[in-house]
Amino acid sequence: MNIQILGTDCSTCKKLYTKVKEISKEINPTLQVTYTTDIAELAKLGCMNSPVFVINNIIISEGKIPSTDEIKHALKTEAHPPSADKNNNCDTSCCN
Repeated sequence: MNIQILGTDCSTCKKLYTKVKEISKEINPTLQVTYTTDIAELAKLGCMNSPVFVINNIIISEGKIPSTDEIKHALKTEAHPPSADKNNNCDTSCCN
């Protein structure tokens, strides 16, 4: 799994990196999270706001720090969008 935080080295970006690192270690101690401040990488993704949380080249969030539950869900499902019913209730075991 490729987990990335992209940002401008601001305090919000650093907070997201730390939070994702801590949560990922709880889920699987072997997971690695990379942090880059390369603006060209942000541009490649088409992102205009930082921080950006990416898993397997899928943008999970942009311009905010997601909740702990949102981060856990993204990590547990490897960013593959779960199928959901018409009420957007996730059908993966991590949410039940």
